[in-house]
Parts: sequence; C-alpha cells; structure tokens
Amino acid sequence: MRIFILIFFVFFLISCGGGGGGGNTNNENPLLIKLYWDPPAPEGISGYKLYIGYETKKYETIIDVGNVTEKLLELDDNETYYIACTSYFINIPDNITEESDYSNEIEYSTKKK
Repeated sequence: MRIFILIFFVFFLISCGGGGGGGNTNNENPLLIKLYWDPPAPEGISGYKLYIGYETKKYETIIDVGNVTEKLLELDDNETYYIACTSYFINIPDNITEESDYSNEIEYSTKKK
C-alpha cells in the first residue's frame, strides 16, 4: 500500500478593529495535509488505520478513518512526523478483526528551512 501527501496551507485573516486593538497575534499557521493511499488488491476491506508518531516506527496516535482512502490531517508547526497505514477486515460472524502489516512509512517535516 502506498501513501501520498497533498499539502494545503491554511491562512487566517487577521483583522484589526477600531481603536487600534484586536487581531490575532499568533503567527503560527496550521498546516493541513491530505493523505491518500491506493487500496490493496483484496476485496472486502472494512477500513483503514493511520499511525502517526514523532519517531520512526514509534506511533503515538492511531486514527481509524473507516472505509475511505483519504484523510485530511492538521499538523503542528516545526515537527517531523512519521506516518504509516494499515487495512483491516472484520469477520462479522466471529467478530474477529484482522489487520494488515504497516504500509511503507513516510516522513514529513513541517520545520522551516
């Protein structure tokens, strides 16, 4: 399974009200990335999970995205992320979940160069 990244930058409009006050003084802009992946060949996939961490192969966050092949994520500024994906199948009569091995891991950095 291959994972791809589409990057979106989100910018917030900063407005100043009358009297010279107001406005957002936070200079950090969140970074949105759109992850999408090719589904594996076998039919009957019940869903996908994204694994996200700050170190390679050490995933701190697991997101069950359901049976879709894309997900929009908001990332913090000045971090390096490691992301992998799995697919899973739920055998309903037996209520057993089988999960695939991890996809190839991708590394993505939001650090300014």
